[in-house]
Amino acid sequence: MNVKIKPIKSILTQKVQKQAVISPRKPATKVDWEMAGIRNDTKVIKPFSIKHPLLNSLTVSIREVNRDLDVFLIELKNSLQKVFSTESMLIEPKSQRIRGLNIETIEEYRATKKGRKYGFGELVRLTSIMEMLENKCKYISIFAKNTAVYFHAKYKFQPNITDKKNAANALMTIINDKSNNFKLLSNRAKKLYKKLIQSESLSVEQESLLLKKINSLVNSYIKKALSEGKHGKGHEFEKGMDMILTEEIIQKERNFFNKKYRNQGIKYKI
Repeated sequence: MNVKIKPIKSILTQKVQKQAVISPRKPATKVDWEMAGIRNDTKVIKPFSIKHPLLNSLTVSIREVNRDLDVFLIELKNSLQKVFSTESMLIEPKSQRIRGLNIETIEEYRATKKGRKYGFGELVRLTSIMEMLENKCKYISIFAKNTAVYFHAKYKFQPNITDKKNAANALMTIINDKSNNFKLLSNRAKKLYKKLIQSESLSVEQESLLLKKINSLVNSYIKKALSEGKHGKGHEFEKGMDMILTEEIIQKERNFFNKKYRNQGIKYKI
């Protein structure tokens, strides 16, 4: 599904962590909701706590940081108010969409050579998905930094490239991938790239169809890279791209997401 939007420049920094899988946290924390204010119809979570296996009690909260632009900030912090991870986003219930601006975890709690997995990025991502569903939004759109593409893809975000320059950048990554198992995708990328550079003669409908095919190929490439179990290592994109997570995808993958909520100790079911 492609939704045309204007890219929002943002810094999306996430490193993938391995091993030390976090065990389910019990009892689960029930999530409650409240209206953000009289001026708009946005629902936000009331602050709730979880018991983290490595850092004890942590609190997830969301607050409005810019009333004029409907910008909200998700924060994950401890009892001393130290913030570990955040995500800023525009929540637009009337337009039925959320625009992710920036998701970030402080340096010392990202991936480590010791293999510790804190799961902070996952916690704020799951919270933004709850916000999306409870506000009846149709999708979350983001501009993913090249180093964050695979992080977002792990939570079912898909490429949503809507301009030829970004499409060309993504295709060149696939074309330049010389891995044996990626030859077929590389050859398909070459054919689409040739059509792309000759697209001046295409109608609007034809160009839209071409971009749809490119997004599908890029998504297949991302999935194949992740299937190797190395979090995309060796298949890094040179440039970032627009990505999207739709309500349709979430409903289709509800079992995947519900398991994530259970493992994080959050009493929420899609």
